[in-house]
Amino acid sequence: MPHCSVNLYENVLRYNWTIGDLPRLLILGNILEDYVLSTPEWKLKTALPCLSRIGKYLVSDPLPDSETYYSAFNNTALQHVAIQSIALFEQSIWQLPDEINDEDNSELI
Repeated sequence: MPHCSVNLYENVLRYNWTIGDLPRLLILGNILEDYVLSTPEWKLKTALPCLSRIGKYLVSDPLPDSETYYSAFNNTALQHVAIQSIALFEQSIWQLPDEINDEDNSELI
């Protein structure tokens, strides 16, 4: 999923938002922590609730830099939530707000 919008990542996380599915999810794409660090907290909580809740639990293994195509994959990593982290989640983390229907930022999965 390199170079996809943050909304598409949020949709993938939401679709897999169960205690059984989330630990099996691997995302090869933009470094999600960058979104967490660069997005205002109010927007994370309202528009990106999944990412805001698991950002600190993500394990990220960046791809090595490519000399030939540096800008193509300079922000790409294989990411997952460590199964040990899932045990630390409070039960309320699994209760997501209803999806926001924002036509300007909607993406299909």
